[in-house]
Amino acid sequence: MSNILNQEEKNDLLNESGDNEQNPSSAGNVQRFDLTNQEKRIYSKIDELGALNEKFSNLIKRSFQQFLRKEIELSIQGIKISQFNEYINSLSFPSSINIVNISPLNQPSLFMLDSKLVFSLVDNYFGGKGGIREKNEIVDFTPTEIRIVRLLLDQLLADFKTAWLSIVNLDMQFKRMDLKPSQVKKYTTNENIIN
Repeated sequence: MSNILNQEEKNDLLNESGDNEQNPSSAGNVQRFDLTNQEKRIYSKIDELGALNEKFSNLIKRSFQQFLRKEIELSIQGIKISQFNEYINSLSFPSSINIVNISPLNQPSLFMLDSKLVFSLVDNYFGGKGGIREKNEIVDFTPTEIRIVRLLLDQLLADFKTAWLSIVNLDMQFKRMDLKPSQVKKYTTNENIIN
């Protein structure tokens, strides 16, 4: 292990280090690169994510129609990149914030369902027209609403796995559901997220 480089390679390295100092301005077109800024790397993958997002949306639409036994309208808003803390602060209370471990990723992932969506889906499920509760009467999700969210989440996770199957086989494990955005703030707050 001590002889990784032979003597000739060592001499070449020693001769290169002091004799041939290069002026940075003559190195060509040099640009600064911030390794801490993930936004450029994320934007380079947006097209791929857009195709996956569309596939996932089609699967969700079909699953929701089967679950609710009625035709639904679903529109894709597009992919947005924002900071985690800004996104969490924009969520209303209550929100279904579902923490899921996705292997081979090594950090938890969040699947969030806004209260308006949850109330509309629950109302539709029980034969209503998708009415939404008034803000002043919202205290928390009822056990029935939580159960329906859990049923929908299981289907969303299956659809997500199917959408990604052409790229990677994901193993998804539900960990827990939080209803208050403030409960999730213990996660990194300066990360860029895709929503």
